Amino acid sequence: MMKKINAKKWRRYQTGKKDIDKAIHKLVEMAGGSPDAEFLEEIIVTSLKMREDEMERGDIKMINAAMKELRYALKVFYNYRHVRKVAMFGSARTPKKSREYKQAHDFAKAMVDAGWMVITGGATGIMHAGNEGAGSENSFGVNIRLPFEQEANP
Repeated sequence: MMKKINAKKWRRYQTGKKDIDKAIHKLVEMAGGSPDAEFLEEIIVTSLKMREDEMERGDIKMINAAMKELRYALKVFYNYRHVRKVAMFGSARTPKKSREYKQAHDFAKAMVDAGWMVITGGATGIMHAGNEGAGSENSFGVNIRLPFEQEANP
C-alpha cells in the first residue's frame, strides 16, 4: 500500500510544465509506484533540468556514472547497514614486512573484534593490510579504476 503524501509539499520541485510533470508522475506509477514516489519523480525532474541548463555532455555523463555507481554501492552495502564501519586508507606502496603494514593489519583486526567492519580502497599496501586483518567476511575493498600503478588486492 502506498502512503498518502501532501501533494503541495512534494510537488514544489517540478519542471513547471504541467503535461511533463503529469507524465513523470504517471511514469513512476506505471513502473510500479513507490512509497517514495516523490523522490523518484524529483530525480527525473533533475535529469530534465540538466537538459534545460544545457549542461555539457561530459558533465551529464559524469552525473549519470556517479548516480549509477551510488545506486550499486547502496545495493552492495544494504545487508550491512546495521554494522558500524571504519574506513582505512593509506599508501599502496607500503611493503608487507614494514611496521606500518603490521599496524594497519592489527588495527583492522582490533576493529573487527570491537564489532566494526573495515572498508579500504581495495589496493595493495596499507589497504591490503586492512582487508587482511579484518578478514574477507568483515571487510570491503572498494577499488577505483586508475590508469597507472594501482591494482586490487586479493
